[in-house]
Amino acid sequence: MKIFVNGFIIFILLVVINLQSLYCKEQNMINSLDAPINSTKEYKLKNGLKIIIREDSSAPLFSQTIFYKIGAINDKESFTGAAHFLEHMQFNGTQTRPKGMIAEEMEKRGATFNAATSNDYTMYYLTLPSGKDNLEFAMGLEADRMRNSIINEEEIQREKQVILSELSGGENNPITILYRETLKEIFPNHPYGDPIIGWRKDVSSIKAIDLKEHYDDYYQPDNAVLVIAGDIKTQEVLEEAEKTFGNIPSTSINRKIRASRHNIETSNHGIEIFAPSESKAVLFAWQCPSFINKDYIALSMLSSILTKGNLSRLEKKIVDTGKAANINSSVRQGIDPFVFSILATTSKEGDLDEITKITLKEIKTIRENGISNEELERVKAKAETSFLFGLEDPSEITLQLGFFELISGDWKRTFSWVDELKSINQEDIKRVANLYLTDDKLFLSKLINSNSNEIKINKTQKPFEENLFKAKQKGIQAKEITFKNGLKLILRENENVPVISIHGTIDAGEIYENKKQNYAVATLTAMMLDRGTENLNRNNISSILENMGASIEFSADTEVINLEAQSRSSDKEKLISLIAQELRKPLFAEEEFVKLKTQLLLQLEQSRDDLDYLGKIAFNQLLYSENHPYYELSINEQIEKLKALSIKDLKEFYKAYYEPKRIILVISGDFANDEMTNLIAEYFGDWTNTNTAKDFNIPNVEIKKTQETKIIEVAGKSQANIIIGHAGVINRKDKDFYALLVANDILGGGSTLTSKLGKEIREKKGLVYSVYSRFNAYRGAGSFKINLGTNPKNIDEAITSAKEIIKAFLLGDISDEEITRAKNYRKGAFIAHNLVSNANVASALNLYAILGLDLNTINDYPKIIDSLTKEEIISAAKKYIYPDNLQIVIIKPKN
Repeated sequence: MKIFVNGFIIFILLVVINLQSLYCKEQNMINSLDAPINSTKEYKLKNGLKIIIREDSSAPLFSQTIFYKIGAINDKESFTGAAHFLEHMQFNGTQTRPKGMIAEEMEKRGATFNAATSNDYTMYYLTLPSGKDNLEFAMGLEADRMRNSIINEEEIQREKQVILSELSGGENNPITILYRETLKEIFPNHPYGDPIIGWRKDVSSIKAIDLKEHYDDYYQPDNAVLVIAGDIKTQEVLEEAEKTFGNIPSTSINRKIRASRHNIETSNHGIEIFAPSESKAVLFAWQCPSFINKDYIALSMLSSILTKGNLSRLEKKIVDTGKAANINSSVRQGIDPFVFSILATTSKEGDLDEITKITLKEIKTIRENGISNEELERVKAKAETSFLFGLEDPSEITLQLGFFELISGDWKRTFSWVDELKSINQEDIKRVANLYLTDDKLFLSKLINSNSNEIKINKTQKPFEENLFKAKQKGIQAKEITFKNGLKLILRENENVPVISIHGTIDAGEIYENKKQNYAVATLTAMMLDRGTENLNRNNISSILENMGASIEFSADTEVINLEAQSRSSDKEKLISLIAQELRKPLFAEEEFVKLKTQLLLQLEQSRDDLDYLGKIAFNQLLYSENHPYYELSINEQIEKLKALSIKDLKEFYKAYYEPKRIILVISGDFANDEMTNLIAEYFGDWTNTNTAKDFNIPNVEIKKTQETKIIEVAGKSQANIIIGHAGVINRKDKDFYALLVANDILGGGSTLTSKLGKEIREKKGLVYSVYSRFNAYRGAGSFKINLGTNPKNIDEAITSAKEIIKAFLLGDISDEEITRAKNYRKGAFIAHNLVSNANVASALNLYAILGLDLNTINDYPKIIDSLTKEEIISAAKKYIYPDNLQIVIIKPKN
């Protein structure tokens, strides 16, 4: 399960007509949009359950989220992690649903689902294809889990091992330790100082009788809020709610939290953590007001001004100058006052004192001089754009409505949030900086790399000096145009929300690099595109984008360069014009190249702590020869090659591979096809092809006949990561791909709770926290692999169990029920991940265009999955999985 820490805010601007038949009063709210685009209604059952309903038939699905007013703040002393533990137990069965059945039922209906625990609440969410039967199931499931979850000593002991493994995974990350120890010091007598997952000693000692009492106290209708949005009918929801939840009796329990709601005082001003790490970090923390306080909004805007975007103050002064690899800030959302934090990470040679001085000086400048109106308006533009894109997904709406209800006490604040934000002025920003972000209130924490395998924590007293919507048609309709210069354009009109999303690809990915000669040239070429053109410098580009709340991002992957962009539809010509300038007239300024290369080198140094990245490198080195495009250089080799790369290399690579015939642009959103076609023709039509670069055919790899095992030991870690697999022999276009996809869902690619690997290794034996399998099939035949996260003592048993499950699976150990469930899961996940937003649709259509598949695959996908037979699925698994040729990578703690 996911531990939900930071919360989420989508800025929402709506007209809401709140017609309440069961809840008594009527209230109308009008906002700045020209016409009503949503109806949200609130009801309350006699037993106290609050229900919030929003009808939206724009996609054939609905989302349901149930929130409980129980989080880490409700954990008793020496009982930390209880709320999170209960979240896990909600998937282990009820009196009428045996262990494993809950996840199986959801998968066979095509649901996407998960749960999350925060400091202040717990939530369970699922998205399903629309239909009365699925609505009855969803509501019946949550009513059942509300009071009938099985909590016994046997299940507690098994789940305890899973949670302890999850806890170990967090302890592998030095930044997690930095945050955890900082909050512990700032909130010594408040639950916000405890990890949501709990302290190890408390989790280890949890008993069933105590957890059951906690469950009975908090999992009650008067302590819950049910939010449903999407393709549903309000009357049907109410009838089903009365049938499923209505007969649960109300309670009168006096629920208390373990803390005062006043500001917490601490005698310490900071800590220093010495740990085996390839990076350093500094964490600034100040207490901030609770979410319901108006000052919270001003602080969130100040956070954006400091670290969000290329034009943010600390991004320019610390990251752009190569002093840190990353800097970010956040305002933690809580019912009680929480923290405003800034985190900067750098290499182990970085100067934390210098970063500290620059950061505190910039905050002091804001305290004394305030901010500019341009900065303020840029933040507000981002807020409006975020709101518009948040309207596309019913699951996001349920999360927002529930979040505002639980944290601020009124879901209607969802719809006034942007108006509240727009009311903030420059003086408000200056005032909150002076009220909260003062040097005397600062708690400063540092992560310092150490050669010792032990983690040491020192408390410090003075860490600094003072002087420092419309109805939608069914199915996706797309139009494809190929210009004379070869550029391919795919358009999908969608008038529901006034936004556009673009997903583009350039056939110029890492496969065109010679790793020994020009490693990372594809990556840096792509990243330099938005760092200046012949007419605009980097700041000009950032200013244009941020002033209209838009975004453009280029990134490189193995086979292609990806372009993702979005804006309000009213800004579409500005967006297209800017993309054209970046693609056609990049400047490749030496100064920006040096900054970028410095940042990437810092990130590479820090990646020595990333077990997933270390495993990926080792695994691909086992599978591929040095001249194969999927081969990975070691981190030291990557650093060496990156240092040798010159701006001339980038210019030559750009000249060879960036031309219109290698580009696909997919645009989905609010526009007319003819208008958009003319725009693209205007800005790209006269671009000619002058290059002779050839397409790259990715060679298949002979699968190794004997098993090899590679072991990597990393100091300062507590959990082991394991990769088991082999090179692949199937690409995304292969006719067997869909059958193999469903087979892999059954084996380990679907839900951890229902896959064969998950049920046996995680649920039954408790050997791992994470386990999944996948085929990395694209234009080339990628690898098959299984990833396991486990306690080091369980390494051998986890590997043996995984191998046994694979072999049994290939002998035909697949039931008809598993196939039906996997098919439904695959169809439901496809709808949720590909059809909901313009960005999703554009990404899916782009994939089909790259592969040369029929664009109508986006509509035919469910039929293709339905048509698969059991024989085809088993045959595909046997054909493409080689249990006797598995290669193994083990990354474990260094003794």
